[in-house]
Amino acid sequence: MEGRRLRYAHDTRIRCRPSEFRKDRNRSLPWKGPLSLRRRLHRAQSPKEAQQALNHILFVPNASYKCKISSEVFGVTPDQTFGAFLDQDRDYREWNLGTLYCLNLPSKSQKEFLGEIVDNRLELCEYQGRVRSLLGESQYQEDTLARTLKKEAEQRQQRRQEKQKQKPAEVAEKETQRELEDERILAYYHGWDTICDLCIGDVSNILELLNRMFDHCNITRDQTSLIPPGHQNDVIEGYSKQYLSKVKGIPRYGERLFKIVDAFGHLSRRLLEEYPYIERGDNRRDPYQLLRIELDEAGLDGGGTDLARLEDDDGQADVTNQPPLLWKLLQRYCLFIDADEGRSRRNTLSSRVLLRRIFCPAFRIGLVNSESYTLSQQQWSAFCADSKGRAENYARSIIDVARKKRGDEEYPLFD
Repeated sequence: MEGRRLRYAHDTRIRCRPSEFRKDRNRSLPWKGPLSLRRRLHRAQSPKEAQQALNHILFVPNASYKCKISSEVFGVTPDQTFGAFLDQDRDYREWNLGTLYCLNLPSKSQKEFLGEIVDNRLELCEYQGRVRSLLGESQYQEDTLARTLKKEAEQRQQRRQEKQKQKPAEVAEKETQRELEDERILAYYHGWDTICDLCIGDVSNILELLNRMFDHCNITRDQTSLIPPGHQNDVIEGYSKQYLSKVKGIPRYGERLFKIVDAFGHLSRRLLEEYPYIERGDNRRDPYQLLRIELDEAGLDGGGTDLARLEDDDGQADVTNQPPLLWKLLQRYCLFIDADEGRSRRNTLSSRVLLRRIFCPAFRIGLVNSESYTLSQQQWSAFCADSKGRAENYARSIIDVARKKRGDEEYPLFD
């Protein structure tokens, strides 16, 4: 058995043999089935009780099954039994806590729980304000963040073009910004709900973000009034951009990974701003919201989930192995969250990942995904080689098609 303690990490994976696990669990534990186990852990009165329940399964030695825990994605390689690799879903089961806890937006009860954590800390530090009174509710002019971001982009471009006919570009930009602020058209990342959505799965991110917000806005112990949304937005965007810049510090592959994340983020923003509204029925329409990549032919060549097989003796990736290695490193360093395998839009088996939401404010995009960027392995290799160029070509092609179908002017809408 590997690992000493189960930690609350968004990228932790757990593996064990399901058939043996069921036999031992049904014999010795007071609950049966994964759903019952989940309910029991949910009803635990404290994290200590939940830890004790998991410890019985994960760390009590027995001859029926074993568990391995890794704090990194792809950190545990399949065992060998009589010289043959074990097959996933037949000989062992793998749970990715990042997929279970970080993939979807937090529920109302989870936000309340996070609010209690922050409020308890504020009370211990003798602050009069509470998280809801200081941050307020996340309310957007167009009901959702994505629609508000798109409206801002449309209004900004329209007014900028009108002013540039008579004034220098710099003056036109400043006047446009002032008008948008006065008319409250600007989209601000603000409110407790938005902060929870950004930092899902990692309480430390919430605490660090709030600490910066308190310092930046000079919040005193006696203050109970609302922090202006514009000030909240400045802190959130700055924190997101700093988080994004840290990607460059990843050993050996930081620059490559940054280019991939940066190109995908700008692709998502361009599609949100420039792709025509998608009609949803009931007089509702939404912007194009892209956070997910689907890679056809899941199970990339190059050694399965064993990252060591994709590198040579010096720790460098072979040229032929770089795209598969980069795909796995994006998940290992939690730049994208593993969304499990499934059927892609092309009806082929695909490996799916979702951009980590903490990066969204850096690109000024929404926090909800509705579309997907589906790639074959060959297209993924091309994207890794020229991320910015491939993203631009993809945006140009699908926007042109969408606008031609509706009889609108061709791309680009923006200069």
